[in-house]
Amino acid sequence: YMATGGVPYYLSCFERGYTVAQNIDRAFFARNAPLQNEFSRLFSSIFINKANYEKVVRFIAGRRYGYTREEISLGTGIKSGSGLSKTLKGLSESRLITVYKDILGGKTYYKLTDAFCLFYLHFVDGAKTNNHTFWQNNQFSPAVNAWRGLVFEDLCFNHVEQIRKALGISGVHTEISTILWRSDDEHAGAQIDMVITRADRHVHLCEMKFSVNDIEIDKNYDARLRERLSDFQNKIGKRMIPQITLITTYGLKYNKYSGRIQNIVAMEDLIQR
Repeated sequence: YMATGGVPYYLSCFERGYTVAQNIDRAFFARNAPLQNEFSRLFSSIFINKANYEKVVRFIAGRRYGYTREEISLGTGIKSGSGLSKTLKGLSESRLITVYKDILGGKTYYKLTDAFCLFYLHFVDGAKTNNHTFWQNNQFSPAVNAWRGLVFEDLCFNHVEQIRKALGISGVHTEISTILWRSDDEHAGAQIDMVITRADRHVHLCEMKFSVNDIEIDKNYDARLRERLSDFQNKIGKRMIPQITLITTYGLKYNKYSGRIQNIVAMEDLIQR
């Protein structure tokens, strides 16, 4: 799912009898692989004039939390008028990007969250490798592990309704946003990737963690969580009630630090009809 976004046509390239890694190699990296040039075909099939749409997606893929409208205009050379508005609206309605606000700075960001586009641009685009068994050879490499962590966050953004249901707040009005504490270095600073603000003033500060096992909170991780809670209270004040929510693949290993986590959402909650 994290490589294909669950698109039926892409999944049809996977065959029983092969491992996931073998199937990814056959779909993306083998000689004449069926999805080797799919990125360009995707935009041609969705949009009449694909150039601006593809240009914006390639640009915003360069930063994990996305860019503001002004930054996109500057970075792509597309004037900040009706043309850019149409492009951003089209990408949003096609569910290739997610639009959200930083509740501290008040700025609106556009973030690439389509799993297929993220996978393609990260590993396939521009013939990044001619190794036809690339995924089998690199599936446990640091680069792939880092990608898993980032794309799992985007998977969560694409399953907000399932997260709300798992938290028992489907009937409560909520707003989805993020919090950025950045230094002068645009790639540095802390971030709370998903913030779910409820009408009853409760706020879910979501920790999204991909893991092949249950997550374990150790002393250092607990210290980071306490620091984030403190920063939130200092920035937002007492008008909201924060609670740390863990969204992960399997679950939480209980120990003396696990009480810091107040809600848990697992992969089985995310992948539902």
